[in-house]
Amino acid sequence: MNKPFISICIITRNEEKNLLKTLEYLSKQTYGKENFEIIIVDWNSKDNTVKSANEFLTKENINHK
Repeated sequence: MNKPFISICIITRNEEKNLLKTLEYLSKQTYGKENFEIIIVDWNSKDNTVKSANEFLTKENINHK
């Protein structure tokens, strides 16, 4: 049975620590990485939200733009 494709949208603004916790949780899920995508939208964060997210995704070998 095919699983539905799921899009998870995360809106951030100065949420570096919370975003990393969320990404760590999502990276451990068992749904199947081919069956979902994570969309992160950042609204002009002044902290290291974007940098930390990119580093995490690179470290976990997750495709990102």
